[in-house]
Amino acid sequence: MNKKISRIGFSVSSTAVLAAFSISSFAASIIPGGSSWADSYSVDGKCYCATTYDHGIGDYTVETPAGTKTVREVCDAVGPGPGKGSNPVYNTVQCGHEPAHEEKGNFSYTDGVKRHVADEIECPGRVDIGSVGCSELGPVWDLSVFETSTSALPGRIEAENYSTQSGTRVQGTQDGGGGQSVGYIESDDYLSYAINVETSGTYDVAFRVASPRTYAMMSININGSSVENINIPSTGGWENWTTITHDVYLNAGEQTLRLDFSGGNGGLMNINWIDASLNETNTEVELENSNWSLSSSTNNNDVYSATDGNSNTRWTTYQQVQKNGQTFEIDFNETLSFDRIVLDSAKSSNDQPRGYTIHVSNDGSNWGTSIVSGEGDANGLTKIDFADQTARFIRITQTGSATRNWWSIHELSVFSNSND
Repeated sequence: MNKKISRIGFSVSSTAVLAAFSISSFAASIIPGGSSWADSYSVDGKCYCATTYDHGIGDYTVETPAGTKTVREVCDAVGPGPGKGSNPVYNTVQCGHEPAHEEKGNFSYTDGVKRHVADEIECPGRVDIGSVGCSELGPVWDLSVFETSTSALPGRIEAENYSTQSGTRVQGTQDGGGGQSVGYIESDDYLSYAINVETSGTYDVAFRVASPRTYAMMSININGSSVENINIPSTGGWENWTTITHDVYLNAGEQTLRLDFSGGNGGLMNINWIDASLNETNTEVELENSNWSLSSSTNNNDVYSATDGNSNTRWTTYQQVQKNGQTFEIDFNETLSFDRIVLDSAKSSNDQPRGYTIHVSNDGSNWGTSIVSGEGDANGLTKIDFADQTARFIRITQTGSATRNWWSIHELSVFSNSND
């Protein structure tokens, strides 16, 4: 007989209904308090997990203060606990949950009809006190571990203190100080954190990571807009840790920091913590764009999609592949100082400019020589830094060529160093 497993009982994806039927003869071998009930247990009134996730229960979903989680995620978060002697005390049904679940395996009764698992029918309650506890429920899971909180920056965020996530799992770590890390990270997984930034500016954001892979990538997104794409270095093992640091501009106030992961098949990396400190010597301020006038040499209809604050929309050269001479212009409608331009095309793979030059002007007619030139970042986030400029107009000229790809800009930002 498999170990006893039942669903968590606050809200689950399918509904269990106790059926009225005769118990198959082998049900008599299910002994309340015996080893077949060793799935979860309670110590001092708190429930823990000790389960092999049989009957597919690991993929059942439950509602928590942090949103929908699988039973596997609940058990990862709640943890195995201290135990009592060498055996668990209570089963998962007892830990505050309903008295049965639908059979998800191949088991069926002699009449061929799938029904609830025999041990649940025999004793769906507190098995630790014998048959008298079959109708008695005990403690419930402590879900306070899922209560969302806002992390203040500057400061450190433990990776497992996410507000929402997809596909990852919390695990113990051998990194300095011990504790937990987040692992089992694969392509299309993400971690999301509620943050409250004290002061606008450029932050040195450090990530404590480990990975044996050479193809792991992580995208940093703020309120849905990509601000940095990072190639995670191979550290040689899942517990060989290193710290990587990147400059990220953050506006003051509450917002959402999300990490999106991509790469090859299978596991990509582990992450232990995120630490953000304000770079006092290089505090970049993003220029307000509500008064800008925009134009391009192709597809003027969509130019404002590049500054609408939504990384899911974009301006493109629309049905024209990249070729030398395509332009995108900004008119600030006033004279401003600036020293950085960021072009975000991360959500349109390979649509970064193959080459670029930047010109500035005070009248929109006399452009002079270019202030900087280069190639777009293959990861889709092209940061263009240059000496301080004071001008009204900016012209970005695409100087490369591509046989299949358009030039796209999902978000365009211009920055000024506030310390100037």
